[in-house]
This record gives sequence, structure tokens and C-alpha cells, in this order.
Amino acid sequence: MILMGAVTDKGAFIARYASKLPPVYEKYDGHYLGMGGTHKWWMGEFRCVFG
Repeated sequence: MILMGAVTDKGAFIARYASKLPPVYEKYDGHYLGMGGTHKWWMGEFRCVFG
């Protein structure tokens, strides 16, 4: 699962969402990759397929 979005209230995000994710990662043998900062595309072109 890959999520992209903007967090406007980091405290609420961690308390209500991010803190509940570790069991999901474990169940599906997933990993948390990172949060925040700027992004740089190395290959190809990004195209949003939603909305």
C-alpha cells in the first residue's frame, strides 16, 4: 500500500492513524518507508490516477 497526502496536524495524525498501523504491517509482512520531506523522481513520470 502506498499513500500520498498532506498532514496538517502531525499530532492528530500520529494519535489517530499512524499509531494503529504497526499491526497491519506485521500482518502483511510490510514495512514503514518514511514520512515527510521533499521528493525527487529518478525515473519515469508521476501521474495521479485518482480524482
